Amino acid sequence: MDVDELARAATKLDEVGFRKRYPDPALVFLASFAKIDKQKIETAHGRTRIQLEEAGATTETRERTEERPTTKASTTDGVSPAYEVLGKSLVVFLQKAGRNPFANMITVGRASNNDVPLAFQTVTKFHAYFMRSSEGAWLLYDQHSTNGTFVDEKRLVAGGSSPVIEGSRISFGPDIHAKFFTPEGLFGFLSLYRAGVASG
Repeated sequence: MDVDELARAATKLDEVGFRKRYPDPALVFLASFAKIDKQKIETAHGRTRIQLEEAGATTETRERTEERPTTKASTTDGVSPAYEVLGKSLVVFLQKAGRNPFANMITVGRASNNDVPLAFQTVTKFHAYFMRSSEGAWLLYDQHSTNGTFVDEKRLVAGGSSPVIEGSRISFGPDIHAKFFTPEGLFGFLSLYRAGVASG
């Protein structure tokens, strides 16, 4: 789902209810950097594969058959194009896929069996992975990717790792950019978005 859809879903929830419904951390992919084409692909686990196409390579398919309620941000006069792009940014929760054999890792890469599959040529088949430490902190590991994994614009050493914290800017290669949020941080971010003051 995108930021706008999740913000609308969260309007009826307080922070405790939001954490209960969405207990996993999330990546918010910044749509201003990559054209997003969401395609549902049937799998044994009913997962949605994320397909990120190179800007201009395809037309964006975001057909809406239902009538969409709007947030304050989408109804305010004079909303900037950048803010509208933020609303279309994809939110992906860091959850295990049934087919992924690496029990303690949330894997990211171009191959479809990753927990977060990114169909983009500059992303390595098994690009990186997230892991939670025994203390509860999250770490991002580069998996010797071709084009690098970046945290807050600093490239990780090949095979190295870095802690990720609330709002960390993460890049998988030169084209795919996201921000990391815990459930609490994502709830706050969505509240700012609904108020019209969030930024990517």
